[in-house]
Amino acid sequence: MIEYERTLTTGFVNFDRGICDLVSIEFGAGTYLYSTSGPGGGLVVWQLNNGDVPTFFDSQVFDSSISLDGDQTIEFANLGSEDLLVLDISSSGSIFGYSLEPTGMIGETQQFQLPSEGGGTTLLASYSSNDTEFIVAATDGGSRITAYRVGPTGTFTEVDAEIGRPAFLDTVETASNTIVVTADSSTHSVVTFQADTETGELTRVDNSNATSHLALNTPSSMEVIQAYGSSWVLVAGSGSNSISVMELGSDGSLLPTDHVLDSSGTKFNSIQDIAVTSVGDQVFVFAGGEDDGISLFALVPSGQLVHLETVEGTAENGLVGVDTLSVAQVGNELQVFAADQQQDGLSQFSVSLDNLGSVIEGDSIQSGTNGDDILLGMGGSTLLAGGGDDVLVAGSGTTVMAGGEGADIFVVQNGSRTTIVSDFEVGVDRLDLSDFGQLRFPSQLDFTPTEDGAQIDFLGQTIVLQSADGGSLSQPDVLGDFFDAAVRLPNGPNENSSETVSSSGITGAVTVSTAKDNPGIRDAEVHFIQDGSAPIVVQADSQGYFDLQLPVGSEQGHIKIIKSYSTGIQEINALDALQVLRMSVGLEPTWGTAQPENYIAADINRDGSVNALDALDILRVSVGLPVESDAEWVFLDSKTDISEVTADATHYDPKISVVALNGDFSVETTSILLGNVEQL
Repeated sequence: MIEYERTLTTGFVNFDRGICDLVSIEFGAGTYLYSTSGPGGGLVVWQLNNGDVPTFFDSQVFDSSISLDGDQTIEFANLGSEDLLVLDISSSGSIFGYSLEPTGMIGETQQFQLPSEGGGTTLLASYSSNDTEFIVAATDGGSRITAYRVGPTGTFTEVDAEIGRPAFLDTVETASNTIVVTADSSTHSVVTFQADTETGELTRVDNSNATSHLALNTPSSMEVIQAYGSSWVLVAGSGSNSISVMELGSDGSLLPTDHVLDSSGTKFNSIQDIAVTSVGDQVFVFAGGEDDGISLFALVPSGQLVHLETVEGTAENGLVGVDTLSVAQVGNELQVFAADQQQDGLSQFSVSLDNLGSVIEGDSIQSGTNGDDILLGMGGSTLLAGGGDDVLVAGSGTTVMAGGEGADIFVVQNGSRTTIVSDFEVGVDRLDLSDFGQLRFPSQLDFTPTEDGAQIDFLGQTIVLQSADGGSLSQPDVLGDFFDAAVRLPNGPNENSSETVSSSGITGAVTVSTAKDNPGIRDAEVHFIQDGSAPIVVQADSQGYFDLQLPVGSEQGHIKIIKSYSTGIQEINALDALQVLRMSVGLEPTWGTAQPENYIAADINRDGSVNALDALDILRVSVGLPVESDAEWVFLDSKTDISEVTADATHYDPKISVVALNGDFSVETTSILLGNVEQL
């Protein structure tokens, strides 16, 4: 689907090297691609041609007398009824850019002075009401978003300012409001404001409850698109290797609908940019980062991203990394351009739209066309695709799917009822199980070949596959490269973990005493250790009682308590993995501030820090799979100072000092279940 076309160069090294940003703009019947390069460079314009090589159309060398504080990013804006390419908002508050001619050519330099200081980046968006024009601006060096009224002579009057440090900013016209959308780099979140179209004042919308579970870190790109009767905000996070999707309400409310993570097959690690476009009924999302490739997704009406394809970097296409992306529809194809500041020129790719189909959704029976359709079930449904390369998404009820001819993708939804695929073609069709956030390894699936296909059971959900040729299907036939698709975080605890003998315990303060039962250490091993002597090891009974049989008199030493964990009690679940993933990228847990005990609990593999490997191990534990370091309770002396424990330093001393008098002692401890990250 994604075809490499060529590498575009102008022949002028200062234009071709260090390309910082790309933007595609339509003028009349033509589409033009604008690029900007670093110091000593300038602007370049390419006219895009359907099925042919782009034409080097215009260029502008940056005047050496111009000092640009920003990163030479491009923002298209309309100020004073004039189309403008804004390149910078200087530290003095001066907006600098170039006007654009109706032909797409670069016009004269333009400079506007804001009444307040700026800070060196291109963050500018505009909106209007009746005859009044407003802009909102934000700067890298500042800590606020400011709304200005634009006067008839090009003057700016500040009308409101809000605290924020956005990395990206946009405005959206909804049915009843103008919404300002920002991706905030200080809070690693998406923040929206209602803009009063009469006064220009901004009112922040409280989305804290809706977005608190988003594991977004370091926003690196943001796109807003209107499709399927809604507005959608897509945000890339380079620190979390993720793409988040949120539905934007007309009041500025946000509803997260998807959050996908990079895998070995999607190639957007340290994602730097996303490019989004709609064609007909369908929405296409391209993503690239420091992982030598570009991934293509379809955004379906439910707000879910479906991975369609990934093209990897080669010596021919020049994809070593991707710093900036742009996509434009030109005739019957999408033209996609990628640039890396360490490589010369633009890598051009294309996606044919010759067989573009429709988006069809509903319950009961839904039939597709002969094009490349997207069919979505709603509740219980039967989806009958035609002859194209189709995407079929199961509904929440029992769904029967038939792909017909072509290379089809069957998307199974977590939590739905039985899904039946009636014509799975080996080596052509693909089964997408990425909605199962708990699924990380093929061995987790209960895969059973049948006479005419196969049956897959996972977490109480059944998928029945019938092969197109009527024969049996093996696991490699169906799964292929299991990690080709993007992966997702679990959306809740696993209620289907294997049941084994319970080894429950108590998290928090636990008194350990030889004189009574100790419910917090039932079935645990108690080690009494003295220097120069072999340890005394006993096992507490089902009530937590133990007897070390120490001699009469005073014995000083320390104890170590070893207590195992069983998945049958389900205290460790997928939500714990989500909390750990947030903590591993510098975010707080969803409830607020993490405590030292939380960091200790998060470091399940005991390597001294909280990282993504801990989250992966917790996922494995939550579904009953083995891990190298088993989950267990640790017991710390309650007097131990753990105030210095952080996500980067989780070391602790498990020894608890005791003095036994005539064999008896009592000590206060803090019990922590590794892998169980919860509010204290």
